[in-house]
Amino acid sequence: FNAIAFTFCAAAVAIAGGVAPLSAGAYGLAVCFAVLFVFTIMMIVVSMSMGPMGASVLIVNMSMMLPVVAGIVAWGESPTTLKLVGIGCMVLVLVLSSIGSGGDNDGKSKHGGAKWLIITIITMISNGVLSIQQKLFSFWFPSDSATAFSFTAFSIAAVICWVMTLVFKLRGADFKPWLSRKGEFTLCAAGVGLGTAGGNTFHLLSLTMLPAIVAFPLVQGSVVLAIWVLSLFVYHDKVTVPGIISRIAGIAGIVMLSI
Repeated sequence: FNAIAFTFCAAAVAIAGGVAPLSAGAYGLAVCFAVLFVFTIMMIVVSMSMGPMGASVLIVNMSMMLPVVAGIVAWGESPTTLKLVGIGCMVLVLVLSSIGSGGDNDGKSKHGGAKWLIITIITMISNGVLSIQQKLFSFWFPSDSATAFSFTAFSIAAVICWVMTLVFKLRGADFKPWLSRKGEFTLCAAGVGLGTAGGNTFHLLSLTMLPAIVAFPLVQGSVVLAIWVLSLFVYHDKVTVPGIISRIAGIAGIVMLSI
């Protein structure tokens, strides 16, 4: 699935003008980003399969605090009181969004364990390092194209996933259950790929204009809000009190971080 999704992702960025040379250092960073990106995606799936989804999503999304801390310590970014309150609102969004989302479709809740917690924390750190790498690109290589970086990184990620797919196939893996509905499968992969391409490229561009302490909470909190709105109209999810409080906090946080 990821191999197809990243192929669509690389193709979309290429069409957007991503086929362009990078400096040697930017190429090296793109390789590191691609390898870590594939690892993080796999670890997110493992984490959610072993423990409660709500808690897994919450811990992984707390990775936004790593680039925020890095922005203050390494790049000397100074948050104002208003922006600190805005960051707090975005953290509240993530916490409240995890409430009530820990069960499976059959109503049985997964409680995780020490192994799940360790894997989830590793995933959170990995996701945070990815964000720091995005900031490093905009900080170290301001003359390189963000779309070219995205194209290079996702092309490498696609190759890694295709090689892994081939290895699993040679070892006897059965992909028939996944390919029983090829049209829907490909459409879903295309959606993930195109969404990843757009989200990552715009995020890289935002880091050239916004400090890390603003960009990362703003992006991750906004994604949670967007998913909630989508779930209301597409999946007809119930409106809950924590959900309402979470969305009010999210809107307030977006406003404060944008000022």
